[in-house]
Amino acid sequence: MSELPAAPWTEVSIDFSGPFPSGDYLLVITDDYSRYPIVEITKSTSAKASFLILDNIFHLFESHKWSKQITDHLSKDMSFVNLLSTLVFDTGK
Repeated sequence: MSELPAAPWTEVSIDFSGPFPSGDYLLVITDDYSRYPIVEITKSTSAKASFLILDNIFHLFESHKWSKQITDHLSKDMSFVNLLSTLVFDTGK
């Protein structure tokens, strides 16, 4: 069992689900402290589309330092990793 983060929204996990028959994907961001999920519908799993969604969500919490696990799918997309680095992310890479 992993240790509980020090506070809510200091560590998050991010993953996609889909595609669904409609062609949509779900971008799921889960707070590792509370396990509270935020789910956004998107047509694309591209770095640009993901960054826009994540940027909006993270500004809600006014936090500039994030540490999280990124799935293998996302962490292999260097453009996504580079975009996340602008938000001071620890991508584990």
